[in-house]
Amino acid sequence: MQYKSLHYMLAIQQEQSLSAAAKELGLSQSSLSMYLQRLEEHQGAVLYDRKEHKLTKAGEIFCTGAKKILLLHERAMRDIADLSAQKIFTVGIDLCLSSFSPQLVTAFLTRFSQVHPDIRIQLRFLPDTELEELVHSREIDVALSYLQSSSHTAVRQRPVMQETLFLVLPRSYDAAVQDPAPLLEKLDYITMFRGSNFCLVCDAALFARRLTAAVHVESNACGLACALLDTGAYATVIPARTKARFKDYALLPFHPPIKAVSGFYYSEESVCSSLIRSFMSLAGQILRESYQDDPDIFFEES
Repeated sequence: MQYKSLHYMLAIQQEQSLSAAAKELGLSQSSLSMYLQRLEEHQGAVLYDRKEHKLTKAGEIFCTGAKKILLLHERAMRDIADLSAQKIFTVGIDLCLSSFSPQLVTAFLTRFSQVHPDIRIQLRFLPDTELEELVHSREIDVALSYLQSSSHTAVRQRPVMQETLFLVLPRSYDAAVQDPAPLLEKLDYITMFRGSNFCLVCDAALFARRLTAAVHVESNACGLACALLDTGAYATVIPARTKARFKDYALLPFHPPIKAVSGFYYSEESVCSSLIRSFMSLAGQILRESYQDDPDIFFEES
């Protein structure tokens, strides 16, 4: 059945006459009469009493349903039009950050949706090296990531916070008593998220102690790192925000301290510049609220 069948029957109900309904619809009476006859054959019921010039009981029931169907159709078309007109704001999240602090992603989405209920936000979880390229190509509006020197002059950076890095040693090591030097010579080292900016910072931290990573973990980084630590033969490097996940192991700060910087990649030429500023502000607030009491995390001046 076509939607015009519904409109034709409602016109007949309103005009209570085939001739008047045909005129209202811009049809000839014979055309409307033939269309009504085919509809009645399809429904298996007489919908219009041609002698009394009014709808039958079946016709009235048909029109009641027709009104509901057309109302639902109108609402659906309006919702689709609103959806098409709704702006999509694309945010990239560094895989390292989302793995280290998954609860923050939910907080970002909730806060942004409250401030911008008319904006659809699309998240993409990717390695930080890809995020910078996608910001440059305008496929992503803004990215939250561990930062390194940008290779694109059009891509800007806004640092948000610095995290102190810790060397994580097996449970058997007592960081308060033992000299780490002998143990460090016997352990193999794990860096997480191979090829990422975070991995580069960790490699630099190990290099500062004249150590070299033996294992590079790509996925399920924290879980696999803990499993290797439990063997007593490995050590790893973590950012301050993950101290709670490694609290059962010995945590040794580097001296002098080594820090990983996280923040945003964005383009000032983006057409979404106001939304980018809003997202960076909201995400920065959430990070401060989450970590401002941690003595090993430092925030950039606003």
